[in-house]
Amino acid sequence: EVGGVEAGGGLGLTDITASLAGIVAAGYTVKQVAGAYFATADAVNTLEDRMRGALPVQEEYQRSQARLEEISDRVRIPIEQTSELFLRSLKPLREMGFSTKTTADMVAVLSAGLVTSNVKGEQAVAVINQLSKGLQTGEIRGDAFNAMLENAPTLIDALTKGLGVSRGELIRMADAGELTTEKFVGALSKQSEVLLQMADAMRVTTGDAGATFSDKIDKVVG
Repeated sequence: EVGGVEAGGGLGLTDITASLAGIVAAGYTVKQVAGAYFATADAVNTLEDRMRGALPVQEEYQRSQARLEEISDRVRIPIEQTSELFLRSLKPLREMGFSTKTTADMVAVLSAGLVTSNVKGEQAVAVINQLSKGLQTGEIRGDAFNAMLENAPTLIDALTKGLGVSRGELIRMADAGELTTEKFVGALSKQSEVLLQMADAMRVTTGDAGATFSDKIDKVVG
């Protein structure tokens, strides 16, 4: 008999083929898992290296890292996003006289504003990229402002309340180059607790839980 068990009691061709297929599949799975593990470890280590490079004083690094992890857990977005915004904002804000703590607090406000506007994933990354560029130039205008206007209404509302202006006046300020980084950070700082409480009140989705769980796995891997 060709398939199944042969007359002599040995394995047939079908059984041998199935066994080999199982071994190959298991080997491929192990390779995939190992590849994912090392890729994650590399990403975690790279992010840590960048943070340490930006914050060479150990105490300041630990304090900032703990704050970013707290923000990520509270607003339920990946630590990579909060860290990226922090790293891109740190140097220009320092040059304008803002402290490392203020930079971390601003990251918390912006993250909460994105979450409460239901801006996540690639869309959140795109908005963060534009805002980071605006912060570095010293003015929130053009693409940076439009990214908020089109995608993050709660951030726009927070700015109008923090500055004490109407939506129309805020748009005029941005067009005229009057929405400086100093005004932007100051206005959002006044609304920080409001935005964070709004984020706290939002329903936790499966994707949100997955993001925070993934961060915990990354921390263990790193």
